[in-house]
Amino acid sequence: MNPSRVFLALLLVGCSAPSVPDLITESRAAEQVGQTRNATGEVAFKRENDRDFIPCDLAANDVWPVFNLDWWRTGPDSTCEIFLDNGSIFVMKPASVLLVRVDRKKKTVQIELQQGSVKLITINSPDYNTNLLPPSAMVTATGALVINKVESEGHLYVENES
Repeated sequence: MNPSRVFLALLLVGCSAPSVPDLITESRAAEQVGQTRNATGEVAFKRENDRDFIPCDLAANDVWPVFNLDWWRTGPDSTCEIFLDNGSIFVMKPASVLLVRVDRKKKTVQIELQQGSVKLITINSPDYNTNLLPPSAMVTATGALVINKVESEGHLYVENES
């Protein structure tokens, strides 16, 4: 057998296209799932593969797109409202950091609160499960609910909307 043909066969076996799950993950990460509104002070975001937070120029634009797997951060005297496409609203309090995850197929929103506190409103998203994960616990909301404040230390303040 010709040695160049053996090499070519080995080369083709060693190369493979990206697997289907990799493509799904990449497309979900690039998916816009909402936008910010009513941001004040120092607000910054970090996309999934970014190393550093990027400050939002609120003077130039007061509405910023929110993508799946984005990190969002507010400064010490800052707030930011995140309106998701499913109707959920997250009001970030000062000095907060959170990660946004949305799975539209499973109708699930997951917010990982790394620090600070956030107000969660799910009144407009009754068919979605919304999971809020402070570092020490997990809060799940289904249906019409307002959680006035969840702190990264695990404290929860709930107000039932009826």
